[in-house]
Amino acid sequence: KSLICHLGSIYLAYLLCYIVNRWIPFDIMVILIFTLIFIVTYFVIWIIVYLCTKKVTKKLNKKLKIDK
Repeated sequence: KSLICHLGSIYLAYLLCYIVNRWIPFDIMVILIFTLIFIVTYFVIWIIVYLCTKKVTKKLNKKLKIDK
């Protein structure tokens, strides 16, 4: 739920900023391509952060078990 909220709010902020500043034209095909690239990039970054966090958590849990 929070992932979708975060994705949506960042997407709208970026899209509006890009259109207002005329960095991309207000054309349906351009917006669809932007949307596809944005979503793929967002999830690639999310997966990388998730895997890194999981790895650090695993290390910390292992260290906590050794310290007992």
